[in-house]
Amino acid sequence: MKNIRTMIVEDDFKVAEINKEFAEEVNGFSVEKIAKDAAEALTYLENNPIDLIILDIYLPDMHGTELLKIVRKHEYAADIILITAAHDAETVECSMRYGIFDYIVKPFAFTRFRDALEQYRDYKDSLNENRHYNQEKINEFVAYNQHPDSMEKLPKGITRYTLDRIIKALDSLHTSFTIEDVISRVSLSKITVRRYLEYLHERGLVSKDFEYRKVGRPLVVYSSQR
Repeated sequence: MKNIRTMIVEDDFKVAEINKEFAEEVNGFSVEKIAKDAAEALTYLENNPIDLIILDIYLPDMHGTELLKIVRKHEYAADIILITAAHDAETVECSMRYGIFDYIVKPFAFTRFRDALEQYRDYKDSLNENRHYNQEKINEFVAYNQHPDSMEKLPKGITRYTLDRIIKALDSLHTSFTIEDVISRVSLSKITVRRYLEYLHERGLVSKDFEYRKVGRPLVVYSSQR
């Protein structure tokens, strides 16, 4: 798919630049605008299409939840990920009511930010696959990190949709495969694919072996046990 057009709304210039750098390290994202306050963000949205807004709650001219309400009122076709130090119940509940995609509390590790963006990219990819959806697919969109009809609790950092994508990729591979083989089919980062393969290994669904070479580290080779 085309790059996900992203706007960062953050009044701290240094933080905004760091978030921009983080976002553009993830394949498929292009930061089109950094807005220092709500007014600048809304002015840009009036004339420019944006897919994703990365929004701080504490802005100099408006609380982030108020900006979120205006974005929804004007029906801008943008999803929102909150990155903020605010974690009080009122802010979290209000944000959820207005349909944010994710909520990340500062300070955070880059891996948490990257996971949120990769999950959002997976969500957008899935939306673009078809123009009509069955109930199972709609369930994935409503709760992107687990099936509502499943009682299985996935560990932190593992989402149902990405797990299903990787399992589907494994079904198309030969008996033995490497992390790079999986990456070529799912377009996720090496760190993410390794995390999911290790999870499958812990579950006994994938075995792991090492091929020792004359130079360098041994090559990790996986085999499906499904």
